[in-house]
Amino acid sequence: MSDGSTRRVLAALFGLFLTTGASLGATFATLDVPRFQSNGFRFGDFADNFFGNFDVSNGYFGLDLTEDVDITDPSAGLFGGVGSDISTDFDAMTTQLEIRVRVGSLNEATNFRVVLADNDGEGVGDEFQFYIDIASVTPGEFVTIIQPLTNPGPVFVQPGFELNPGDTIQNYGLTQMQIQSEYGGTARLQVDIESVKLVDPEAPENPLLIELTPATYATQGQTFTFGSFSDAGVVDQTSGNFIIDTTQSATPAGTGGIGFNGLNIAFDATQYQIEVEAKLMPNNTADSFNLIMGDVDGDDSGPELGSDDYIFTVPTSEFNTTDFTTFTLPLGTGSESERVNTFDFVNGGDGLQNFGLTQLQIQANADFTNSGLGIEIVRFSIVRIPELEGDYNGDGMVDAADYTVWRDGDSADSTQAGYDLWAANYGATPGSGPAEGATAAVPEPTTLVALLLGLATIGVARRR
Repeated sequence: MSDGSTRRVLAALFGLFLTTGASLGATFATLDVPRFQSNGFRFGDFADNFFGNFDVSNGYFGLDLTEDVDITDPSAGLFGGVGSDISTDFDAMTTQLEIRVRVGSLNEATNFRVVLADNDGEGVGDEFQFYIDIASVTPGEFVTIIQPLTNPGPVFVQPGFELNPGDTIQNYGLTQMQIQSEYGGTARLQVDIESVKLVDPEAPENPLLIELTPATYATQGQTFTFGSFSDAGVVDQTSGNFIIDTTQSATPAGTGGIGFNGLNIAFDATQYQIEVEAKLMPNNTADSFNLIMGDVDGDDSGPELGSDDYIFTVPTSEFNTTDFTTFTLPLGTGSESERVNTFDFVNGGDGLQNFGLTQLQIQANADFTNSGLGIEIVRFSIVRIPELEGDYNGDGMVDAADYTVWRDGDSADSTQAGYDLWAANYGATPGSGPAEGATAAVPEPTTLVALLLGLATIGVARRR
């Protein structure tokens, strides 16, 4: 039986399962601080900080809901929550909640709730409430609580919000995730919550975050073209690809673009890369084109809030006129991106790590040297950077430092096979593969020991 199956069986039998490990399988939705800062809300006693304290400064939800007066009527107790609008579909029969939580030393509450809002169509939907038992959790350490979705608590419908009972949990159309205290509770709730995830432990992880293709363009509600791309004949999607020919424009020297708005995707962009699959047209004279990612970090009302456009310039020399090829560019490379202020947002945002993706766009450059863009684009994709085999310290390259991790027995495979894997990929960086001639250039273990000792000696000498 796989690890995912074992965990699911235990969760089904006991209602929850504790682990300190990471998620397995495919993650469909995550409620965490980056997501909250991109498109979140809070309410009740977590909104006014009168009886409750709400803090995200440490990168997790610090929730402390306390009552200083004697309440004899439980219905007059406290209540608060935090959440975000999140849209996704999943199979609730195989998906589970995974909550990373640390119970505080002053906690008295026995549970809190995770609420999933299910939208089944206009005016139809349910809120499924899952009670997360923390009575037996030892305070002071982050643990993962696993809760199956097959046995939710009360189902709550809100006619006041024009939500009538829906079609049960099997056919789930998630629209919102929330963390709530027990309604009317009088016991002090003191927890730190790192994340709440919807995970299918048996499904393979999908590295694709989102992509711009004619197919996805057709399904988005907020699509646009502008400039030369709005002229007849410039953009043709009938083949299933974007065939772009700015020589057909009445003003070929002007800029133009195509894309969609209205996205709401929070992620760590340093862990992702751009992939563009394309082929040049014979009449292309442009030397580059741009890919745009719009990042919204709030309502523009304070430091580290606002909006940025990240502009990635792609040389057309990366493609040819005979075959479709794929160009890859890590989002965290820095020099390839330019952060600019856009529209009504006057503040620069908070960088790539806490990305609130709101827009994807393919754009021709505005200068005259790029007026003749002729290219057929299959896709503009944002995908997770693949893990490098042999990168045992996780720094994005396979080098001598990874040998040290292997030698000390701290790698995923500290056997000879683990060494061989490191040696075969020596010199690799994300998207590059092993360095040319890597096998011949790999230092032998004895040489590495001498090299590492030498580096250590130099470090000591410099500190004197």
